[in-house]
Amino acid sequence: MATAFVRLPQFQADETEQCAANDAMENAPAPWLVRGDRGETVASGESLHGLASALQALEQGTDGRAGDTRLVALVPADQVLALPIAIPGRSTAEMRRATPFAVEEHLTEDIESMHVATDALVRGADVMCLAVPRSALTGWLETLAAHGLAPRFLTADAMALPSAPQAIAVLHEGERALVRCCDRLAGVDAAMLPVVLEGLCERADGGTPPSLLEVNGAVRAVELGALALGERERRDLPALDFLADSFAAGSDAVNLLQGEFAPRRSTWANLPRWKSLAALAAAGLLVWLSAMATEGWWANRQATALREQAAALYRDIYGVEQVVGNPANRMRSQLGGSPQGGPGGRALIGHLGAGLTSSVGDYELRTLSYADGRGLAADVIVPSYDALDRLEQDLTDKGVQFTIASAEQEDGRVRARLRVGADS
Repeated sequence: MATAFVRLPQFQADETEQCAANDAMENAPAPWLVRGDRGETVASGESLHGLASALQALEQGTDGRAGDTRLVALVPADQVLALPIAIPGRSTAEMRRATPFAVEEHLTEDIESMHVATDALVRGADVMCLAVPRSALTGWLETLAAHGLAPRFLTADAMALPSAPQAIAVLHEGERALVRCCDRLAGVDAAMLPVVLEGLCERADGGTPPSLLEVNGAVRAVELGALALGERERRDLPALDFLADSFAAGSDAVNLLQGEFAPRRSTWANLPRWKSLAALAAAGLLVWLSAMATEGWWANRQATALREQAAALYRDIYGVEQVVGNPANRMRSQLGGSPQGGPGGRALIGHLGAGLTSSVGDYELRTLSYADGRGLAADVIVPSYDALDRLEQDLTDKGVQFTIASAEQEDGRVRARLRVGADS
C-alpha cells in the first residue's frame, strides 16, 4: 500500500478571523510526497490540489480501487500540546473517563475547547497525550476535505522525529526548529535551541550523555558550550523526506484522529465480511426447504443433487475433504441453527448486523464464531467507546443479551470483543 505524507500550515483559531484563516490555509504551501510499496518517492509537490490529483491518478492506476493510498497529515507542533501523564484508573474505561481531567490541569484553555488523544492506555505507566484546539483540528480536516482528501493518520510534525532512548533529534527549518527527545517534543525558535538542548541534557536518564542528530543545520559549538553530549550526527535532506523516513521506520506517534474525529469507513467495506455467512445460511436453508417440500422419486433425485451441491459448498467453505453426515444440518450447526428452526446463530447474526449498521454505521468485523450455550462471539472495531455504548443500548432495548468482554483503543479506534445471546 502506498503512503502519502502532507505537512499542513498553522491554523488561525480566532473565530473572528475564521474565513480569513481558511483562505490563508488554502493558499499556503502544503508540501507533500507519495511513497510507493517499496518506500520510493513516486510523486511530490507543494499544493493540496496537486496531492489530490496525484492520489486520484494513483488509484486509477490500481484498478480504480479507492483507499489504496494511506494519507498521513502532519500539523505544526506549535499548536499541539504533548504530555506524558500518569492517568488514574483501575480499568481502561476508568482511565478513558479520567483522561480529560488529568490533562486539564496542564492547559490554559478550557478543556471543552480542546480535543485530547492518547496512546494506548496502560495502568501504572505514563501515557502520551496530545491536546489540540478543536477549531484547529476541524479547520485542517475541512481544508483537506475541500480537496477530497481524508487522512487516516494526523499528528504533530515533531512526533514524526526519531524517538530513540537517550537521543535528541533536531530538524532545522530556518528560524524555526523541531526538537524531540523521547517523550518530549516541541517546535521552537532557532535562537532558543541552545537553551532547549541544555534542558534536555540536564534531564537525561542514568547520567549517560544523549546523542544529537541534526538535520539541515547545526548549532554552533560555541553556543553549545560545555553541554554533555554523546555522538553527534549531521544529515542534509528535504524536511518532509526525513519526517516520512522516520515515520515509516516505526514511529510511536499518537494519532489525533480519535473519538468523534476518527476516520469514517464506508459501510460497503463491511459487505464482504458478511457475504460468506449469508451464502452459507442461504445454501443450508435452500437444501432444507427443498427436502421438506418435495416427495417421491423426482424429489429424492433432486434432493440428492442438492445434497451433493451442499456438500461441495461445505467442503469449499470449510476446507475439508469429507463431510460426515447431512451437510445441511452441519451447516446449520455451524451457524447455531437447528432442523426444527429454533433461534440460533442466524438470528443472533441478524441482531448484531442490524445493531452495528443502525447504531455504529462505521465498523470493521474481525472475527465471528458461534457455540451452543455460549452464544455468538464477535471481534469488532468501532469508531469510539460511545459507538460501543450505543450498540449495547440498541441490542439491550430489543431484549438481546449482550456483553462487552473487553474493549481497548487500537490505532485511534476501539477494538471490542463482544458476546451476543450468551447465557450470562
